[in-house]
This record gives sequence, structure tokens and C-alpha cells, in this order.
Amino acid sequence: MAQSDSEIITPEQCRMARAGLQMTVSTLAELAGVSPSSVTRFENDEPCHRPDALRRIRTTFEARGIEFTNDEAPGVRLRPLREFASQAGRS
Repeated sequence: MAQSDSEIITPEQCRMARAGLQMTVSTLAELAGVSPSSVTRFENDEPCHRPDALRRIRTTFEARGIEFTNDEAPGVRLRPLREFASQAGRS
């Protein structure tokens, strides 16, 4: 299944999201259920061998309040704490 543009994240967005959450490669890999080398390869813009790895990485970030912006200037932002807390309480 091909990813839509709204589901795609860039290596730069991955690095920014990790930095914003003060998360190591190892921690992201563990939480996403992928190998640290998969995260590193993706962040270095090298081929990622697991097709679901990017989806899992994105989902991991989103569960922790990261919102990906894919407009004219792709980036990341952290949802406001109260918005994140109210959504987390509904799950």
C-alpha cells in the first residue's frame, strides 16, 4: 500500500521530532518496534528495508504529541499540552 503525502515524514522531520522530545535513536527504535539501525538509516536518508517502519515511527511520535506539517515547509510541532492530554484521556 502506497503512503499518501500526508502520511510521509522526511528524515529531517524525524530528527526534529526526536530532538523536540529529547528522545534517543535507541528509545525511538524500542518504542516503535524497529531496529536502531532502521532509524539511523532513515535519518541519514538511506533506504529503509522495513516498509512499515516509517508508519511505526510516525505513530510513535504522534502518540507523544508530535504533529507533522507537510505544507510548503515540512516540519514538526508539539501539540499544546492540554490538547494532547485531553486526546490521550479519550483513548
